[in-house]
Amino acid sequence: MKSARINQYEGDILFNPSIRIFHYVCQFRSFTKAAKQLGITQSAVSQSIAQLEKQLGVELFDRTSRPMALTKEAQLLRNQILRDMSDMSLLMDEVRRKNYIQTSLSIGLIDSVGRTIGPALISALSANGRYVEIKSGTSDYLVQELTNGNLDCIIASSLSSQSLIPQQELILTEPHIIMMPKSFGHNRPHWTWDQLQFCGLPMIRYGLTTGSGEVIEKSLRQARLNLPKRFCVDDNQIMFGLVSCGLGWCLTQPVTALLAKEYLSQVILTAAPYPCENRQIFIAGKTGLPKLFIEEIKNICREQLMHSVIPQITSLMPWLKDKVIVY
Repeated sequence: MKSARINQYEGDILFNPSIRIFHYVCQFRSFTKAAKQLGITQSAVSQSIAQLEKQLGVELFDRTSRPMALTKEAQLLRNQILRDMSDMSLLMDEVRRKNYIQTSLSIGLIDSVGRTIGPALISALSANGRYVEIKSGTSDYLVQELTNGNLDCIIASSLSSQSLIPQQELILTEPHIIMMPKSFGHNRPHWTWDQLQFCGLPMIRYGLTTGSGEVIEKSLRQARLNLPKRFCVDDNQIMFGLVSCGLGWCLTQPVTALLAKEYLSQVILTAAPYPCENRQIFIAGKTGLPKLFIEEIKNICREQLMHSVIPQITSLMPWLKDKVIVY
C-alpha cells in the first residue's frame, strides 16, 4: 500500500522541488551536506523532507543512524528518480540521432577507476552509437585538461584545485590502507604512526601530482611525521612491485589495491592508523556540459561500484565493510 502511494508522484519527480531536495539528501545522507550543496538552509531541507513524508504517509529516513539510512520506501522513490534521469538521457540521445547530430564524450579517468570500472563505463556510454574518447592520467593532469576544455568530464580523486571546477559531484569515499611486504609485516596486524616511523623500512610515496599523493602528504602532516623521502612514484604497478620486493611500505586505497592482484601473495594489507585522510573520488564536468551527461555517467559508475568493485573489496579486505561509501 505504501509503495502504491509513492507511485502517484512518479510523474512529478524531475520537477518537484521537494523531490530534488530528497534526491540530494539521499546522496549525502545528511541534511547539512545536502543544504550546502543546494545553497539553502538546513532548516529548509528538514522542513521539505518532513512535508514530503507527510504527503506520502511514510518515513523516508532513519534519523537515528549515522549517516542516515534510507527506508525501503525511500529506496523505491530514489530508484524511480534514477530511472527517470536515465530515460531522459536516452530520449535526448535519440532526438539527436534522428536529427543527425553526432553525440560524443571525452572522459578522463584516473588509473584506479579506469582499470576497475573503465571498460563497463565505456561499454554503457557507447551502446547507443555515441563516440567515446578516453584519456587517463593523474588527477592533476585531468583537472588541467578539463579546465582547458580538452575533456568533457573527468573522474578524479581529491585535489585542492577541484574547488575551481564548476560542475562536480562526489561519487565515492574510501579510507587509506597500508601495504607491507609479507616477509616484514606478518607479525603485526595493526600499525601506529610511531611504529611505522621506526619500522626500519622506508615509505614509498606517491608523487604530489597525484590526488593520492596530496591526500597522503596531508595525513603525514596531521600525524606530525617527517618521514625520509627515498622512493617517489606516480604509477601504481611500480609502487606495488617495490613493496612486494621488500623495498618499502606504502599507503594506498582499497579501489587501487584491487589492481595489485599479481602481488597479493607477497604483501599484507592492513588498516591505516589514525589520523589519516580519506580519499574522495568525484566526477566533474566542464562549463556548459548538460547535467544529464554527468548524471548518466555517475549512475553507471555507481552501479559498477556497488555491484562489482565493493564486493571485491569486501572479499579481499573484510574489515572495510561499510567503510567504502558510494554516493
